[in-house]
Amino acid sequence: MAYIFDVTSAKTRIPSVILLIALGMGVRQAAVFFHIPIPDLEAILPQLGTAGLILIVLEGTLELNESKLPLIGKSALLAIIPMLALSFLLAYAFHFFGGVSFKIGLANGESRRKT
Repeated sequence: MAYIFDVTSAKTRIPSVILLIALGMGVRQAAVFFHIPIPDLEAILPQLGTAGLILIVLEGTLELNESKLPLIGKSALLAIIPMLALSFLLAYAFHFFGGVSFKIGLANGESRRKT
């Protein structure tokens, strides 16, 4: 079914993941309507969900092409630079006001009192 949805998603412009979710919901409703017993999968459901998310992310990385790489690089820089600046600013504040070394302030983000 996933292959069929993948082939038809190019024509319908509906992502195959959405079609698979709709299929799952439809099968569930049909099973309830026709009184078909459904096994209890709560024990393995978190592992299946994690595996599904990993596969979705891997599929998304395969769709990357060279035209998107500059946008990804700029986005990463815009996310990393403010975090680094804030980290160094807080480490300096801990060093200046807390009396700890800059290295400890940067690594732990905590001040230690002198006794």
